[in-house]
Amino acid sequence: MIYDLTLVQRRIIICWDHSNMRFRHHRDHRVSGSLLRTCKTIHADARALMYSTTFEIENMDYLERWLKRVGPGAVNIREIKLTRSFQASFAQSYGVNLPVWNQRDYRATTRRVAKLLGGCQHLESLDLGFLYTTVYQTTTLIENKDKPAYWQREARLLAEMVFSDLSVLLVAAKASGKTLDQVAGLPKIHHKNFDCIEHHPSSLGNGQPRRETACHMKLLIAKHIGN
Repeated sequence: MIYDLTLVQRRIIICWDHSNMRFRHHRDHRVSGSLLRTCKTIHADARALMYSTTFEIENMDYLERWLKRVGPGAVNIREIKLTRSFQASFAQSYGVNLPVWNQRDYRATTRRVAKLLGGCQHLESLDLGFLYTTVYQTTTLIENKDKPAYWQREARLLAEMVFSDLSVLLVAAKASGKTLDQVAGLPKIHHKNFDCIEHHPSSLGNGQPRRETACHMKLLIAKHIGN
């Protein structure tokens, strides 16, 4: 295929230079501007292929800035990875000290990003890159009637925070025809969140917090968005 000669990249790294956004390509990543300008059909096809690769960007704030500039090609984005991780002020990281980012500000940025990604009907994966704390989470979206253990309660609250922040995106993803499992699997929660929950004495380990969060996320989507 002719595009293999010009678009041989598996990922695109986005860098912020404080004045404008630019692409930085690895040595084996090539984009031929001459080919893209050949005709409108080639340009449209190549743009769709380029945006369907994996995009890597430093953090949620830069992702928001980039999405505001990227234009109509964003509809073809499939995967977004964040290259830096952060944690809330009161989050327990258990030996891994991540840079601190005010949780209220981070979640507000995430909600704005969710709105910007609402039209990206092909999006399959979005890194969140954040270690949350449930200190500020006082209300629940689904009432716990089974007297859950501490680790279960924390895992469910984690799902509810992520669901609340990304609800606009998740609604759009479901409306685009994605299955319940696909919508629930779209947010990629940082693994440190589950590691911290597993450190609690009430947790039996073996990946239980991750499974509990995934299960609760599906319940939230089914209740508030639909099957």
